[in-house]
Amino acid sequence: MKRKHTSDERKIERSSHHAEMETSKPPDDASAAFHRQAYQSIEVMDYIRKIHKGGGAGGQAKTEKVHTEQSET
Repeated sequence: MKRKHTSDERKIERSSHHAEMETSKPPDDASAAFHRQAYQSIEVMDYIRKIHKGGGAGGQAKTEKVHTEQSET
């Protein structure tokens, strides 16, 4: 059965672990993941069109079409 570590033992292990992390080199995959391109700025209306797929009408054209179809039946 394993015994629990005392608070002093945990403190020593934590500090040695942190010291090891400071001196070691990160993996290449992790380093590459942090070298991303910055987000591109986009205009508000371009973003709305992108999200709503052409939504210059604000979704009104679709609802008007549904209402006219319902009134015909």
